[in-house]
Amino acid sequence: MSTQHWPYPRIVAHRGGGKLAPENTLAAIDTGAKFGHQMIEFDVKLSADAQIFLLHDDTLDRTSNGWGVAGQLPWEKLSQLDAGGWFGNAFSGEKLARLDEVAARCRQHQMMANIEIKPTTGSETETGRAVAQAAAMLWQDQTAPLLSSFSFEALEAAMQTEPQLPRGLLSHSWDPQWREKTTALACVSIHLNHKVLTAERVAELKSADLKILVYTVNSPERARELLKWGKTTALACVSIHLNHKVLTAERVAELKSADLKILVYTVNSPERARELLKWGVDAICTDAIDIIGPDFG
Repeated sequence: MSTQHWPYPRIVAHRGGGKLAPENTLAAIDTGAKFGHQMIEFDVKLSADAQIFLLHDDTLDRTSNGWGVAGQLPWEKLSQLDAGGWFGNAFSGEKLARLDEVAARCRQHQMMANIEIKPTTGSETETGRAVAQAAAMLWQDQTAPLLSSFSFEALEAAMQTEPQLPRGLLSHSWDPQWREKTTALACVSIHLNHKVLTAERVAELKSADLKILVYTVNSPERARELLKWGKTTALACVSIHLNHKVLTAERVAELKSADLKILVYTVNSPERARELLKWGVDAICTDAIDIIGPDFG
């Protein structure tokens, strides 16, 4: 996939439903769809018996009534947990979601997906390989999901397994080696914390023909700025995914010079979103799905 064929929208619902539903659940995806979002982002990892399911943290404690390292438990145990009660009584009984269930829900809502590969520590290669294989099969009749990860090893395994699936490199901070890494992974996008972006950084990224996705922008003003502002080879990435906090307009320009798409996370300020979009950022991941909607700009 080249950045010339970029089917994804500018606004992405973070973890399915942003701040309005328990993250990484089917209920969250339904919430994102309720607000008209055309694309969601979610995190996946492997159970002890190699089932692919949604969870952000290594451990279960924060977002379920379970405890301990999730990847050390079989799906039979994980499937019995309550993944919604921690968020609110209205979601009590919501279960952890498997990737195949999410694919079906995305098809139902006609939503695209950014699958963040979030391996349990030590299982990077295994997880990247398994997620890529499953994604290629589950989304074969839909727009290909964008695979992203902070783990170079996981993205490399995904590239070697299903090279046709688009990849985006995630980064919390501004990495001086962004060009080398995204090129090695053949990335189409870079995903960043929106706070690291300036108009100059957007221009730098755009010069590399990378799409820029930012996270987590919850301010409409920041979202508009980022949109207004708005490639690489070992992993053949089409995008780079960054914490928006590391971006400046200059950095965006630098990334764009490498023909990379730029995705940023997690932007919850409209002001910051506007700034990033103004710089040329390609997509923004937000928790504020009710304020920074699918038509934000």
